[in-house]
Amino acid sequence: FPEIIQGSVIRKATRVRTALPVSISAEPPGADAIPGTILNISASGLQLRTRATLGERDTPVRLQFELALHGVDTPLALDASIRNVREEVDEEGFHYQYGVDFHELQPKDHMLVKAFVYQTMIEHPRQLI
Repeated sequence: FPEIIQGSVIRKATRVRTALPVSISAEPPGADAIPGTILNISASGLQLRTRATLGERDTPVRLQFELALHGVDTPLALDASIRNVREEVDEEGFHYQYGVDFHELQPKDHMLVKAFVYQTMIEHPRQLI
């Protein structure tokens, strides 16, 4: 019987690196949108960076961004929840990285996100995480 067993974390969905601008709306409803950058995306969620705090784990957020699919910019507005938060400091000051999970994507939106991930995997295989 083996003395040591090693394993790897397997994500729910394949992720690809990006640098897409995103507009984030957090609580309370009607609050000003906060600019950020999507660092990576998958069919189930994404990681983003912003200079502003958005909230703690389980805080609902609304994400608005565009995906370029075969040369066509496609706007999306998706609901998500914060899953993790990491605070970092660089030469410009504090910034925050948030991992978020999408909420009940409409079939069309789910297809668009998956198509973007697959397109990126094919056109830019080094962007695969």
